[in-house]
Amino acid sequence: MLLLDQLAEQKIQSHLSQVDPRESSLCGQALDLDVDAHVPSELRALFRVLKHGGFVPAEVALRNEMQSLNRLLTAVTCHEERGRVARRLQVLQMQLESNGRSLSNKPLATYHGQLADRLDEPF
Repeated sequence: MLLLDQLAEQKIQSHLSQVDPRESSLCGQALDLDVDAHVPSELRALFRVLKHGGFVPAEVALRNEMQSLNRLLTAVTCHEERGRVARRLQVLQMQLESNGRSLSNKPLATYHGQLADRLDEPF
């Protein structure tokens, strides 16, 4: 389990131990993750149509392709095919980096301290 997951679980458990379940009307109910309350209603319908149509942002499609190439790279035994897949993966990584994105965990590591401090604050 990732450290972030552990911190979140600890925070949830500490909050649950402080709250009386009878006081909350939503206690025990599943969250509706398809509701985007922060998105204007006219855009919500458009986003649903795009989502159900299989359209995703370019970066998401790029990362999905990279993930499938990584799986393929571990499965391929032919040296020539392996080189071709590795080159394609390298091209996709360069595209991602040229768009200002990175696959490194450096931003996550620097953000971790700030996040841990924030999670330690009371609700």
